Amino acid sequence: MKKTVLICSISVLVGILLTFSNVQAIGSDVIFEGNAKNFIEIKNSSFLFGNFNDLYPNIDLTRTLEIHDPSTKNAQIYIRARAVKTEYQPLLKQISLYVLDESGNIISSSNDLSQKIFLCELEGGQEKSLKLRMHINSKASKQLNSTYQKIEWIFSANELTETSISDIPKTNGDSVVYPVTVISLVSFLLTLILAEKTKYF
Repeated sequence: MKKTVLICSISVLVGILLTFSNVQAIGSDVIFEGNAKNFIEIKNSSFLFGNFNDLYPNIDLTRTLEIHDPSTKNAQIYIRARAVKTEYQPLLKQISLYVLDESGNIISSSNDLSQKIFLCELEGGQEKSLKLRMHINSKASKQLNSTYQKIEWIFSANELTETSISDIPKTNGDSVVYPVTVISLVSFLLTLILAEKTKYF
């Protein structure tokens, strides 16, 4: 009896864990590559576009992204999409994506969502608010009535290494001030010599 209760309890526990895992797995349509999660926050949602239903041709959907750079390095932020299954691959060609700044100006756009789309470049500690506008093309198929569990959106961040000190143009006496000073002194001395010579003629 005790063995049966134990087995049932374990089964229930495993079922709960599996259910929780599945909820976590399908709780978003966003994937963060590497440390991209440190830079990006989707405003008021864990979804990008996967929670919109009844999509139809020529519709536009917008999401706001809060992007911040917690490090001291510069970083370039990108997004791309991929189909969850091969059968959904054609859907990527039925969507256009536009990246807009806070003023509504288009930063970049693409009809090929499988390629990285540039979002922005950040300096250390900088923050930006961007909008992503997904446009459903006029020839979109009925299969695209929702992107949920069909398309995943992948964010990536490319942290830029600091410029080598040797590559930075110097403005101290070693490279700029020193030559200018020498030239000035030489010119001054030549002027004095010529002035002295003219006294004797």
